[in-house]
Amino acid sequence: ISWVESQGIDKKKAKRRVADEFFGECGACDEDKKRLAIETEGYRLVWADEFNSSGPVESSRWESVHSHGNGFGNHELQFYTNRQKNAWISDGTLKIRAVR
Repeated sequence: ISWVESQGIDKKKAKRRVADEFFGECGACDEDKKRLAIETEGYRLVWADEFNSSGPVESSRWESVHSHGNGFGNHELQFYTNRQKNAWISDGTLKIRAVR
Protein backbone atom coordinates (compact mmCIF):
# COMPACT_ATOMS: atom_id res chain seq x y z
CA ILE A 1 0.00 0.00 0.00
CA SER A 2 2.84 2.39 0.87
CA TRP A 3 4.49 1.79 -2.49
CA VAL A 4 1.24 2.50 -4.36
CA GLU A 5 0.84 5.70 -2.32
CA SER A 6 4.40 6.69 -3.25
CA GLN A 7 3.27 6.62 -6.88
CA GLY A 8 0.87 9.50 -6.17
CA ILE A 9 -2.29 7.52 -5.39
CA ASP A 10 -4.27 8.43 -2.26
CA LYS A 11 -4.46 5.92 0.62
CA LYS A 12 -8.09 4.85 0.01
CA LYS A 13 -7.44 4.12 -3.67
CA ALA A 14 -4.12 2.44 -2.82
CA LYS A 15 -5.86 0.06 -0.40
CA ARG A 16 -8.52 -0.74 -2.96
CA ARG A 17 -5.91 -1.35 -5.66
CA VAL A 18 -3.96 -3.74 -3.44
CA ALA A 19 -7.17 -5.56 -2.51
CA ASP A 20 -8.28 -5.80 -6.13
CA GLU A 21 -4.94 -6.88 -7.56
CA PHE A 22 -3.66 -9.24 -4.91
CA PHE A 23 -6.51 -10.46 -2.74
CA GLY A 24 -9.68 -10.11 -4.79
CA GLU A 25 -11.96 -9.23 -1.92
CA CYS A 26 -9.87 -8.61 1.16
CA GLY A 27 -11.46 -7.75 4.48
CA ALA A 28 -8.12 -6.54 5.84
CA CYS A 29 -8.00 -3.90 3.09
CA ASP A 30 -11.71 -3.21 2.85
CA GLU A 31 -12.74 0.10 4.37
CA ASP A 32 -15.91 -1.16 6.10
CA LYS A 33 -14.19 -4.34 7.44
CA LYS A 34 -17.44 -6.33 6.97
CA ARG A 35 -16.40 -8.40 3.99
CA LEU A 36 -14.10 -11.40 3.70
CA ALA A 37 -11.13 -11.23 6.10
CA ILE A 38 -7.77 -12.93 5.71
CA GLU A 39 -7.36 -15.72 8.23
CA THR A 40 -4.17 -15.64 10.26
CA GLU A 41 -5.15 -17.43 13.46
CA GLY A 42 -3.32 -20.71 13.91
CA TYR A 43 -0.63 -19.83 11.37
CA ARG A 44 2.95 -18.79 12.05
CA LEU A 45 5.71 -17.54 9.81
CA VAL A 46 8.26 -20.30 9.23
CA TRP A 47 10.47 -18.71 6.58
CA ALA A 48 10.94 -15.32 4.94
CA ASP A 49 13.40 -13.49 2.77
CA GLU A 50 13.44 -9.70 2.90
CA PHE A 51 15.88 -9.34 -0.03
CA ASN A 52 18.04 -6.88 1.90
CA SER A 53 21.04 -7.25 -0.41
CA SER A 54 21.82 -6.46 -4.02
CA GLY A 55 23.25 -8.84 -6.59
CA PRO A 56 22.73 -12.50 -7.31
CA VAL A 57 20.01 -14.50 -5.62
CA GLU A 58 21.33 -16.09 -2.40
CA SER A 59 21.98 -19.71 -3.39
CA SER A 60 21.99 -20.87 0.24
CA ARG A 61 18.35 -19.71 0.53
CA TRP A 62 17.01 -20.27 -3.00
CA GLU A 63 17.52 -23.07 -5.48
CA SER A 64 17.38 -22.35 -9.19
CA VAL A 65 15.97 -25.02 -11.44
CA HIS A 66 16.94 -25.86 -14.98
CA SER A 67 14.35 -27.76 -17.02
CA HIS A 68 16.68 -28.63 -19.92
CA GLY A 69 13.79 -27.76 -22.23
CA ASN A 70 11.64 -30.75 -21.29
CA GLY A 71 8.88 -28.80 -19.51
CA PHE A 72 9.39 -30.95 -16.41
CA GLY A 73 7.63 -33.81 -18.18
CA ASN A 74 4.23 -32.08 -18.37
CA HIS A 75 4.64 -30.42 -21.79
CA GLU A 76 5.15 -26.85 -20.48
CA LEU A 77 6.28 -24.55 -23.26
CA GLN A 78 8.54 -22.48 -21.01
CA PHE A 79 12.20 -23.27 -20.47
CA TYR A 80 13.50 -22.84 -16.93
CA THR A 81 17.07 -21.66 -16.49
CA ASN A 82 19.46 -21.17 -13.60
CA ARG A 83 21.28 -18.27 -15.29
CA GLN A 84 21.96 -15.39 -12.88
CA LYS A 85 21.07 -12.79 -15.52
CA ASN A 86 17.46 -14.02 -15.28
CA ALA A 87 17.08 -13.54 -11.50
CA TRP A 88 18.70 -11.05 -9.13
CA ILE A 89 18.03 -8.87 -6.10
CA SER A 90 17.93 -5.06 -6.10
CA ASP A 91 16.05 -2.30 -4.30
CA GLY A 92 14.74 -4.76 -1.70
CA THR A 93 12.95 -7.02 -4.20
CA LEU A 94 13.58 -10.20 -6.13
CA LYS A 95 13.65 -9.58 -9.87
CA ILE A 96 12.82 -12.41 -12.28
CA ARG A 97 13.24 -11.76 -15.99
CA ALA A 98 11.33 -13.75 -18.58
CA VAL A 99 13.12 -13.88 -21.90
CA ARG A 100 11.66 -14.97 -25.19
